Amino acid sequence: MNATATAQATKPCTCGKVATRTETGELVTTGCNATTKRTFAPGHDARLKGFLIRAGIAGQDVIVGDDAPRDAQAVANQFGFGYMVAEGIRKGADREFRRELRELAKSAKKSHETPRKVSAKVGRWVYEGVITDSPEHGPQFTYTTRKGVQTTTTRFTRV
Repeated sequence: MNATATAQATKPCTCGKVATRTETGELVTTGCNATTKRTFAPGHDARLKGFLIRAGIAGQDVIVGDDAPRDAQAVANQFGFGYMVAEGIRKGADREFRRELRELAKSAKKSHETPRKVSAKVGRWVYEGVITDSPEHGPQFTYTTRKGVQTTTTRFTRV
């Protein structure tokens, strides 16, 4: 058996083909330029998962190679670790929501107001969140949807 028959061709790591665009239009990649005989270089599947989770939390579309932009969850599903990315996005969105609540509480403490979690009806669903008063828009209700997306609206009914 000759050496060329046993050696497999190396190809670029798949995580190096994945990118997103920031709000300013700047292209952000994983920074990978490794080559491998498999789909991912060792440990680069985890690198891609983290990248997709961060993109999903930020609500950015992901570009794989020359394909059309898709959401991070759809890209993760094609590699088989979509459930891990979905959980990471959910936890990250919850973490961001808690951080924003802390900032609201901090700013309310300065103005001697304390935001309380309240229940309000948005559309036909009831959510828990906080009501704040915006000088521009009036009262606003900030809540997390069942998909883990933080949303602020002025159209709500307190329950």
